[in-house]
Amino acid sequence: MLLLLGSRELAASMRTIISKLKSMVGTVGKVDVEADVRETTSPPSPEPSALSDYLEYYTSLKAPGYAVLVTGPWGIGKTHQVKEIIPEDQRYYVSLYGLDSVEAINNAVLASCIRGAELGGKLLNTIGDVGTAMGDKYALAGAAGALWTAFLRLKLTPDRTLIFDDLERSPLWTSGDKSTLLGAINHYVEHGNFRVVVICHEELVADKLALQKEKVFGHTVRAEAQTERAISRFICEVPTKEWREFLEGRRNIIREVWNQSGQQSLRILRHVIADIVRIYSILENRHKDNEGAVDVLIRSFAALDIELRSGGIDAELLKDRYEKYINETFGDNEEGPRPIANITKRYPGADICGSILSDRLLVDMLVRGVYDKNMLVEWLDQNSHFGAEEVAPWKIVI
Repeated sequence: MLLLLGSRELAASMRTIISKLKSMVGTVGKVDVEADVRETTSPPSPEPSALSDYLEYYTSLKAPGYAVLVTGPWGIGKTHQVKEIIPEDQRYYVSLYGLDSVEAINNAVLASCIRGAELGGKLLNTIGDVGTAMGDKYALAGAAGALWTAFLRLKLTPDRTLIFDDLERSPLWTSGDKSTLLGAINHYVEHGNFRVVVICHEELVADKLALQKEKVFGHTVRAEAQTERAISRFICEVPTKEWREFLEGRRNIIREVWNQSGQQSLRILRHVIADIVRIYSILENRHKDNEGAVDVLIRSFAALDIELRSGGIDAELLKDRYEKYINETFGDNEEGPRPIANITKRYPGADICGSILSDRLLVDMLVRGVYDKNMLVEWLDQNSHFGAEEVAPWKIVI
């Protein structure tokens, strides 16, 4: 049963709670700020782009009356770029993933303005925690819920840009209730006077968005992959100085192989760089000293890694690559699929079909995720790339 309060007593309680809530304002965003401080080796500011140019203009407007749609292929870092262009203290960020109603969206927007807020050492994640942290019997009686919502609504002002991410992953979108979803977004544009940026993978929603987006979005801007900056960022994430220096020394190889692949997903690039570190970390010093052979190893390994992660090849195609290449190139089925021949052509300079790495090593590392140091060392010690005597062709046949 709720405790009944007199008007003066309730007003006094409200003032007490609001006063304590206001004291939290200085801690808003505290967690993210500390994370930013820790990232002392992060790359410099974003590369100039059509996206940065337009968002810098858009965020300078007051009550623009329209939202901006940011699109681009999967995995190119759309969200990361938008967050770099619009800093933490200038944005509210909401992922629409899993939000299945207008109320859920509105609650997520309210929550975004106090993410990371602390009071008395306690992280306030739920309304119930507010009452507990306040230590106020009236808050526990139910006053906190209404006051908390009212307080958040007062804090939610259009002085910041509102970012909605994952449009195509909202249950409202996937269930077909697109008008409701876009209406909820448009409410913040028309009635809240917010600057609103919506991020989506347009290729997944283009056919269903075309008829409705003009009512909400005044401009669409396409994000492009910032490959050079991404390489720098991924190298900065590597834990040891030796490995970072090794990657910096092979930056040109990584960039060249990535460009040859034609891929855009920076998620794949991040995994490939991590895999390069793994194979380098188990090399013996005598192998590392042979820089020319290591370059061939990394170029070939990276190319095959990209192809496997992007679906160009599978475990079966990694086996007997040279024989497959011969059959695809000189066999009778010249009009059929030629995956190995195409990959070999795509990456000139890479030892795609050669012996720099064995079939078993490639399957273990790229498919199973097992990097066996002893097996790799044994293979490289008898490999001609690393100084072992070239085996005569007739011995190979035998």
